[in-house]
Amino acid sequence: MKTYVYLVSYSTGAYDDWTPHHIFVTIDHEKAVKYRDKFNRILHELQQHCLKTEKDNFRLMDTNECYIDKIEIR
Repeated sequence: MKTYVYLVSYSTGAYDDWTPHHIFVTIDHEKAVKYRDKFNRILHELQQHCLKTEKDNFRLMDTNECYIDKIEIR
């Protein structure tokens, strides 16, 4: 039986200044998916708010969506 861990991360930047930011590792896939979904929902809401209020928050707008890497443990 294969065992997996799930690395939950997000990134900032693009191309030459792309930087990953690791948040946590878990063996619970459901927890990783719930966190990713919540992170992305809040990120989109904050980015939309910045666009509507015309506030230039470069750090927030430079943040990419959260993602999950599936890693097999041997």
